[in-house]
Amino acid sequence: MQQRFKQIQLQVICFLLFMLPASIILATGIMTKKFLPWLSQAILFSLGWLTWTFLEYIAHRFWMHNKPAQREKPATSNHLYHHTHPTELKVGNTDRFLLLLSGILIIIVAIFLQNYFTLFTGFYLGFLSYTFMHVILHRKWAKLLFPRQLQNHILHHCKFTNKCFGVTVIWWDIIFATKAPRDYKISEKVTSYYFGDLPEKKEIEMHETLKIRQNLYNN
Repeated sequence: MQQRFKQIQLQVICFLLFMLPASIILATGIMTKKFLPWLSQAILFSLGWLTWTFLEYIAHRFWMHNKPAQREKPATSNHLYHHTHPTELKVGNTDRFLLLLSGILIIIVAIFLQNYFTLFTGFYLGFLSYTFMHVILHRKWAKLLFPRQLQNHILHHCKFTNKCFGVTVIWWDIIFATKAPRDYKISEKVTSYYFGDLPEKKEIEMHETLKIRQNLYNN
């Protein structure tokens, strides 16, 4: 109970710290609407996108790593299962294609309306960028495009399941002090496991190691 109350307190603190700058950005977007409509739309879009990255962090840190809640789900569909089976992604290419089409339509509507719908457009595009970023971060060539995000995600999966929650961006981990040690070196074994390159016996051993780590770190 005490641990749960602490987690609620942390969530409230995170939301308060986000709401202050977000309110200022929103007010700026509203005040510039009549005089600089293009700037207002850019601000609203950016705020929507920023809001998604924040909620992505909150959901991943406090909701997806809530062990009692995850246990209520089928074993293969909860988030902790994905940690021990990093090559198994539930969102497929068809899903991402449909989400992309929806995003294009939403952008068209936002351009036509030129109003506060742009805020939602930014939020949706943030969600869309997350769905693509997540699959990219499970591909080896991600180190060429997003080396810091890839390192963050591998460490979250395999070493620090109580840190490195950001996927689309990593700055919330920096702001809320959940970043892994900067100079931490990822071993070849961990990298091979993450990309599904380990022999079956070694992979099973890593499964068990990660299950123990999750029991230590997660609520």
